[in-house]
Amino acid sequence: MPANVQRFSCLAAFCLAALYLGLPAQAATPLPLPVTQALARANIPAEAIGLWVQPNGQTEPRHIHQEQRTFNPASVLKLVTTLAALDYFGPAHTFQTEILIDGPIQNGVLDGSLYIRGGGDPTLTTERTSALLRALRARGLQTIRGDLILDGQYYALTTPNPAEFDGAAERPYNAPPAALLFNYNTLALTFTPHNGGIEVRADPPALTLKAEIRASNGPCNGWQERLKPVINGRELHLQGDYPQACGARTAWFNLLPPADNNRLHLTSLWQEIGGRLDGQIRDGTTPNTAQSFFKFASRPLAEIVRDINKHSNNVMTRMLFLNLGAAQSEAPATPEKAQRAVNAWLARRGITLPGLVMDNGAGLSREASLTPAGLGQLLHWARTQPWFFEFAASLPALGIDGTLQKRSTPPHLIGRAYLKTGSLRGVRAWAGYLQDERSAGANGWHTLVLMINHPNAHEAGPILDSLLNTLTSPVDESKRPSSD
Repeated sequence: MPANVQRFSCLAAFCLAALYLGLPAQAATPLPLPVTQALARANIPAEAIGLWVQPNGQTEPRHIHQEQRTFNPASVLKLVTTLAALDYFGPAHTFQTEILIDGPIQNGVLDGSLYIRGGGDPTLTTERTSALLRALRARGLQTIRGDLILDGQYYALTTPNPAEFDGAAERPYNAPPAALLFNYNTLALTFTPHNGGIEVRADPPALTLKAEIRASNGPCNGWQERLKPVINGRELHLQGDYPQACGARTAWFNLLPPADNNRLHLTSLWQEIGGRLDGQIRDGTTPNTAQSFFKFASRPLAEIVRDINKHSNNVMTRMLFLNLGAAQSEAPATPEKAQRAVNAWLARRGITLPGLVMDNGAGLSREASLTPAGLGQLLHWARTQPWFFEFAASLPALGIDGTLQKRSTPPHLIGRAYLKTGSLRGVRAWAGYLQDERSAGANGWHTLVLMINHPNAHEAGPILDSLLNTLTSPVDESKRPSSD
């Protein structure tokens, strides 16, 4: 069966499974022997692992191990943020970026300033920012006599230090959130081998690019780590080497504070579509006298959640987390308000997550914590919710897409596990749902949470494999307990 067809039928059965509840409970068992053996081969002690496996329809888990202990969940924590958002806002919800003006528009000229007031839209990519500006042009605006003012007052955040987490400030996963943020706060650099050298193109092209890139003959693995971009004023200096075997590739870098990054993108895109600005682009606050011109909606929340969970996008998650805080406690949003909003949502739903520490909501933290049992029960509850189809579709499909696309996977498991992944130094985690291939119907699904906190966690891949194989291996009927 083709992978896409297999995935569709698998996901359909998965979602149908949420409708079947109330099967008899089975006694929970400890770590399966193959998992214990895989732990020994990886030199990871059993006390470093937390496990929760619950079959669909059962009221108790099937396998548990240290399920009440708090672990650092890494990016698996994103599941809490995205579940809270889907339930609180609904999958069709959008976040609004408002455009306001403080003067008249005549013959394509705004005699005054224009304000872009951020509303926490995490989907303002280069393409969508261009669409926003084109919407301005479509409404008859070509020239702004005053300033173009960027209003990010929807969030109240301290000045971030992007190098604080791991020292890799330039990596896109360290991009800071902002209420108005273009292209995930990144600049794109495209590398193309040509005539024995390497051509480099920056997007947006508003900076002066000074590249000293050597063409190398080595393998392509780890090519991004060999590049050293530094911004000095209006100049982007780039050094390093680039393997010709990579062909043409693009890398994204977090190099500027959000305010400077936004100015670069707007300067380039407004000029690109023929717009003129007589004043300057600057940060500021929208006055009460400004008049609303139009609102630009984000992509629907269901699509945002899909991008977050499929690709583990940190800055999108952090913005979604802050948006929960603003919705619950009014703007401006803060991480503290966001944590309170999630706690209040859990309380309303009657869900207990002992030891939950959200920090930034994305799992890019050494302080974040969660128990396997808490997350397992939350995922089990999610299957009964009307938006479950959207959530299920957001999880990476094993061997097919997202962060699980390139994972070496036995053919019988491709498309049968939908798992959010989490990875930090010393941390590996997986959480989601697994279909038992022996039972493709409603009762063949397991809720699965596996967390490992140990210096050898990078060796934990075979441990997950052993668990998945154990849960889907054939049953020896001679050893099945009698139902009499």
